[in-house]
Amino acid sequence: MNGNDQANPSGDMLTGNDEWESVATFIVEYQSRCGDEGGKEYQTLITQMDADDEKGISEEAWSGLQEDAPCSWMGGRLSGILRALGLLSREDEHG
Repeated sequence: MNGNDQANPSGDMLTGNDEWESVATFIVEYQSRCGDEGGKEYQTLITQMDADDEKGISEEAWSGLQEDAPCSWMGGRLSGILRALGLLSREDEHG
């Protein structure tokens, strides 16, 4: 194996000539601001960046610093993308 070879999760070898292509891109932001009463307020904002145009960009926000909700949201969005690409069926998701 040379420095350009990598193993993917299935164990197959990828040579340096194989290009990775994005299937889904998400940005998770943990934001803060000064609230009306002088205390800190926090929100979690997630943006799906895979859209071909700005109309297709999806965002979701939750108050506070969230961990589980963004993961669930991304998982749902990813399942939809994989179904659209024919890489996942509804039976695969529940089986």
